[in-house]
Amino acid sequence: MDSWLDLKKLNLCWAGTRASDAVNLLDRFNLAIIVSCDHSQTGEAINGKRGIPVISYERRMQYRRRMSMSLTNHAFGEMFESQEFLSAAAGAIPLTILPYGSFPSLERVAKDRQWRMLAPDVALRDFLDDKRHARAIFQSLDIPLVPCRQMLFCDLEAELRRSPPETPLVVKYPFSDSGSRIYLVNGADDLSQIAEEAKTGEVDLLVEPFLDSYSLNTNAVATRQGTILAPVSLQIIGAGDYASSPFKFCGNDFASTALAPDAVRQTCYDITDRLGELLVRRGYLGVFGVDFIADPQGGVYPVEINPRFQNSTALVDTLLAEAGLPILAELHALAYLGGEEELRRRVGLLLNPPAASQMIIYNRSESPFFRITGAAREGIYHWDDESRKLEYRREALSIKECSGDEILIGSGLPPSGFRVERAVKLCRVQSRQRFLSDDLRRLRPSIVNCALALETELALETIDFERKNFSHE
Repeated sequence: MDSWLDLKKLNLCWAGTRASDAVNLLDRFNLAIIVSCDHSQTGEAINGKRGIPVISYERRMQYRRRMSMSLTNHAFGEMFESQEFLSAAAGAIPLTILPYGSFPSLERVAKDRQWRMLAPDVALRDFLDDKRHARAIFQSLDIPLVPCRQMLFCDLEAELRRSPPETPLVVKYPFSDSGSRIYLVNGADDLSQIAEEAKTGEVDLLVEPFLDSYSLNTNAVATRQGTILAPVSLQIIGAGDYASSPFKFCGNDFASTALAPDAVRQTCYDITDRLGELLVRRGYLGVFGVDFIADPQGGVYPVEINPRFQNSTALVDTLLAEAGLPILAELHALAYLGGEEELRRRVGLLLNPPAASQMIIYNRSESPFFRITGAAREGIYHWDDESRKLEYRREALSIKECSGDEILIGSGLPPSGFRVERAVKLCRVQSRQRFLSDDLRRLRPSIVNCALALETELALETIDFERKNFSHE
């Protein structure tokens, strides 16, 4: 079977949180339609230059807000049932849905319309998303873990009031994303930051010692032929004074990965490889990721499984394509459709970590709602740290068009005039250079200055706005 030719024959629908994550699919698949949570300049460019319909939830809502898993599920259901989608997809039936992750609404659409969906079932995704189950899986593989206790809020509070910890604790919910719902706790007074739902006593909290070290991440593809590994990256977590939380996910740095010990990187690959084999035995196929924490002594511990395309997957695919290799999205599709020979040939590490980094820019302002009033646009820029100025050079959709110290600003940047909620992701900054300092935890000062200058370019203006709320929130 000519698997690559078969992929080109699919009428593919990308369903994801960002339209920009579909850029790598444009020349690899017959991309018929994009269903995206965000409304961005990238989506407008794809539609304008390629004529590919982009169905956007934010464009329907006319503002950007933080998308929980339940709201994302609601958004996909609403978009796939909309007349806009049905009209745009009319000439591409039957569709094959490639989602960034599994959702009940997508499963229902695929089943009702007899479309193929290239994703594991929702129940398995939910199981793997639970940090308690992830720990049990790692333990079954005899992989060392950070010590952890499961506690109810009332028990944790009573313990901390009796005896404050000698060193800080990390308190996590079983489900979280992008560093949300993870807290640094030095004593009972810090528990006020934990949401009311924990105080009901119905939720197990995961309580671990705080390791003051760096974090890593792997992307991989679980296939019946073996695990296909992508380059490991260092995660930009907290980002010093830039982020609002010490655990806020702010991006990935592949360029700095060489500063981590070889043994640390190899351990990440080995654990990911073994996990991929176990996931296949449990019925999971396709792209997944693993987050790790390293301790100061060089130990490496997996902390969670990401059973989906990750924030870093699109950048990885750009770098793989640039190296003339199949991208993870293709290998993910082949894991469901066949292509055994190609998958078997790719088992193992696809590529050593290249020189590339990305940083997520958040709306860090304090008011509830804002309007973007600046003229910032997606494309290639030059950042002059001495003059503190961003110089626009040319339009572009991919870091492939960056050279030297140029940066790409894009991946979700809303158009001017769009309304955005506090703390949402505004866009990503990508470059060929290192973003992390030598301690592998803090951002280099020049990168922070660049991010602050971009915030100025966006010119966020406080507005009064009453957002729509949903019964399931």
